[in-house]
Amino acid sequence: MKTITILVQDQEIQLPQLGHRRAKGWRKEFEQVLVALAPKLKTVDPAVLKAVDLTKTEELESLISALFGLVEDALDEALKLVLAYGDGAITGKETVEDDIYDEEIVSNFILVVRTAIPFDKLMDMFKVMNSGQLPATTSTNSDQSGDINLTTTA
Repeated sequence: MKTITILVQDQEIQLPQLGHRRAKGWRKEFEQVLVALAPKLKTVDPAVLKAVDLTKTEELESLISALFGLVEDALDEALKLVLAYGDGAITGKETVEDDIYDEEIVSNFILVVRTAIPFDKLMDMFKVMNSGQLPATTSTNSDQSGDINLTTTA
């Protein structure tokens, strides 16, 4: 089984890498979170920021409140998605939520997204499809000792 390693206060936690069907469900959940956060992103639109009259206390308070709300919502949702990807592999979720640092949330979230949505592999696939060249293939063989050997051909 493939795993990914996340960090919570420098403690490594192994999460099983999700297979296609479960990763597809996680990606759908991720999409719903992004759609829900999308309206709040207008807060950081340069045109919106330029329109704020910093001499008006009400406008400044509204901007600050909106920015902090966006940050809190984004961090909360990112943590929920990391925990959801762990799908039971993370014990003591309340402790994790209390102890995890914000930068760990962001780093772990990026790792989970890169694992669940292999952009680099998809881009390679599209490049190969556009180039007309045959891709290099990798086969995995294991010998009797259980060691895995990778063979790449062009």
